Amino acid sequence: MKPAYCRTLLLLIITPALLNAQWVLQTSDAKVALNGVAFVDSTTLVAVGDSGTILRSTDGGSNWSAVPSPSHKNLHAVSFNLNTGDGFAVGDSVICHTTDGGAAWTDTTVAAVCRTVANGVPLYRIVCVGMQDGRLLISEDDGGGWKEETLTGGPVISVAVRYGP
Repeated sequence: MKPAYCRTLLLLIITPALLNAQWVLQTSDAKVALNGVAFVDSTTLVAVGDSGTILRSTDGGSNWSAVPSPSHKNLHAVSFNLNTGDGFAVGDSVICHTTDGGAAWTDTTVAAVCRTVANGVPLYRIVCVGMQDGRLLISEDDGGGWKEETLTGGPVISVAVRYGP
């Protein structure tokens, strides 16, 4: 009986805090659509958007500044390895890579539209990119080399990387 009482008490303490949590609208000076956002660490975020737009905030999203982009192509998604600051932004026939938490970027041209990206698992260097044409690009060395897997059923709109049993 005591464990059930403790769980109920914990639920009564946590629930009001969750119900009072609010979204706060953040603005930027971006003149284009922003399509993806990801945390680099507890206070640094990167947003990506059309025309190669990359914005970075180092104060939890209160203020944003433009980062020079290596591409003018639309960027659709961004993901970071929270332990290393390595990140990838993907878009219209381009994969952009950063090794410094989004302050500087390089790009690689690919043959199709990239829709989604996942990385960020501690101690691993695997990156997975979902393509509009139903392919996956997989790198096991932080984007140094890519292998291709073909899926069926249309565009890949979401990917996740999981390790363990």
